Amino acid sequence: MALIRKNLMVDAERVRALAQQRGLSESAAVREAVDYALAAGEVMSAIRGLHEAGAFADFEELYPSPLADAKGRRRPTRTRRRRPVG
Repeated sequence: MALIRKNLMVDAERVRALAQQRGLSESAAVREAVDYALAAGEVMSAIRGLHEAGAFADFEELYPSPLADAKGRRRPTRTRRRRPVG
């Protein structure tokens, strides 16, 4: 990995807080945040690929919604009636 200096506009307080939270320098914290963002993109791409391949086709059958009735239909959720204003 080649490191080069970049001129970036960042929120100094948030970068400082992230660095302190991670026990890293501010530069290392920013590099780690970039790595995490890139990894998250790869994970989402893999999930989309699995979805397109039909890997989740039986998901609701295997893991029914707690809001579904015995036939798998979604039960309506109760909503509060609002009192008329005025």
